[in-house]
Amino acid sequence: MAGGASAQEASRVVSAAIDLGITFIDTARLYGTEEAVGLGVKGAEARSSSPPRPAPPAAVLVATGS
Repeated sequence: MAGGASAQEASRVVSAAIDLGITFIDTARLYGTEEAVGLGVKGAEARSSSPPRPAPPAAVLVATGS
């Protein structure tokens, strides 16, 4: 992640955003964030059985582009 947060920190932010109800994430290979986004979504899915959850991870749309 060029000049920004570490992949671990970014994945925690994505996971927290999903916990707060974010359902759309825009990324692209150019951003270099796809792995961190994937880890964040996976982390949110792992906690999905713990209520309350405003947005189930299955309802999260991750848009990617070239």
